[in-house]
Amino acid sequence: MKLNKCVALMMVVCLVLSSCSSFSLPTKEEPKETKRISEDRGSNKPSKTQEASTAAVKESGKPSEPIVVVTLPPETDPYVGGQDSFQNLRIGEVGKRGNTYIGLQYVKVMPYLPTGFGKEDVDEDHEVIIGFFEFLNGGGKTVQCSPHDITCYVDGIQATNVKTYIKVLVDGVWGYHREDIDPGYTLLTVQDFEVKKGWKVIKFFYGAECAWTFENIEASENPYERTSLFNIAQSVEPTALDSVIYTGDYDIQYKGSCFYHKDSLVRDYDYLLFKFQITNNKSTELDMSLMGYEMRAYQDMAFLGDAEYTLNDKIDEFVNIYNIKSLAPGMSANIYLAFERLDESPDVTLVYDDGYITSHYCGTIYDIVK
Repeated sequence: MKLNKCVALMMVVCLVLSSCSSFSLPTKEEPKETKRISEDRGSNKPSKTQEASTAAVKESGKPSEPIVVVTLPPETDPYVGGQDSFQNLRIGEVGKRGNTYIGLQYVKVMPYLPTGFGKEDVDEDHEVIIGFFEFLNGGGKTVQCSPHDITCYVDGIQATNVKTYIKVLVDGVWGYHREDIDPGYTLLTVQDFEVKKGWKVIKFFYGAECAWTFENIEASENPYERTSLFNIAQSVEPTALDSVIYTGDYDIQYKGSCFYHKDSLVRDYDYLLFKFQITNNKSTELDMSLMGYEMRAYQDMAFLGDAEYTLNDKIDEFVNIYNIKSLAPGMSANIYLAFERLDESPDVTLVYDDGYITSHYCGTIYDIVK
């Protein structure tokens, strides 16, 4: 369960290289005339229109730091409307709040709400509208993305979320409320709303900055297929095996990454694991009881959620960091951090922050899972 977190502020150094990361955003297109489809709703997967933009990443050979910075020339910044004006958008288009971009990828309609442990039913004359939203941190420091700020209006009347105490999971995408996202990385999330069947027009609002409008026929019953509104490439060297990413009262040595599958009675789990050896350099015991809660991992530049504390398996002689409470003076422990992975994409990042409530940044791991 996610603990309440404060915004993690990190000082970052921006180094612009000739070989740098890049991403692109879709430009505004005129809304296309909707063709009504008999019985089944159609797919609303967005197309990708590319615009040039640049990002700076860390210099190879330097200590790993989360210093990906996104910049956009003002004349090519393709968000709709303008940062100081309200943005009227359609499915597949991107708006902006400050340095954060947000786009509505897809809209799905279902007779119930899927969760991580089953489903939540709604009344027979109701259905669930699920928006798949993607955030991109386009600034130079960690920001808090707030999907929970999205509101829904059905034919002009505000709708509410389906009541559940279980985390929402739709077609492999989790529902998030507020998450800290590092510069240049994305957050894919779902937001759900219970509506009465037969509605005509829905508007999703994101604060006072933008709104997405779509008609009943544009909502799809088909499964979501993971895509992105942003084309992002990262030019960094993988972190070398056995690199010491932090030294002080304790050393943190990187021991590699891997995928791990686990069967369960509820559902199967596919994890991404980062492995480390921690050595206590102090003359007193090292408290490790609160070290796992601020870690942030990304796969193919997309946020993976919280580190998993329920995985208790011993893997290659490494144990979950949540199972280590303390470390004696001069002693070491082999630990791993586990995250539910999105897919089989091999490009992964871990921002190693072992603070609790406040940030204690130790280093960033870049790797390609083999």
